[in-house]
Amino acid sequence: MCHTQSPVAANKTVGRLLVASLHQAVAECLPTRLEFYEHWLDTRKLRHESVGPAQLVAVFSFLRQEADAYERVVSRAARFAVDWTIESWPAAATGAVHALPRFFRRRVVMRLARRLLQRVGAVGRLVVRRRAGALEAELVDSVFCDVRAVTAGPLCAFHAAATARFFERFDLPTHVEIRRCRVTDGASCILTIRGGPQPSVH
Repeated sequence: MCHTQSPVAANKTVGRLLVASLHQAVAECLPTRLEFYEHWLDTRKLRHESVGPAQLVAVFSFLRQEADAYERVVSRAARFAVDWTIESWPAAATGAVHALPRFFRRRVVMRLARRLLQRVGAVGRLVVRRRAGALEAELVDSVFCDVRAVTAGPLCAFHAAATARFFERFDLPTHVEIRRCRVTDGASCILTIRGGPQPSVH
């Protein structure tokens, strides 16, 4: 099964926050390889140049060839993206979300996670549904999953880690499971989001 690049992913510019968070994650997880990856993740150029999905596809391709580096790097990058986003907000805004009743807080935090994933260019569209007591997020046109051939496993670790981190930052322990990835089964990726602790990522 092959996946051709979708029109949305092909025309989308990747957000600076995504590039910066990936750069920082590579620096921490693969410090001896940072110079190699900076060919595509040169943050010094971001003020003057945009980064297209093709450059990130190259980064992801190389990461998948480095043992378990892909999941470690993109999961760490997701945490950076969420933390930097929340830390840029006024204290009153984060305080207002924290003050919401738990049920409403979950709904608001899910919306915030969806906005982040779309703003940084990680996905073209994200649809959230409630199903069997859990939230189900369907991700369409993901730059992380824009590959031309089937891979050994799902490539949605960034989306799952970012979603889990958003909930964690607002005192909502959540387990996010990658239920389906377009590179292994189907035209879109699906995350299942349930209350409960998220397994730690090393």
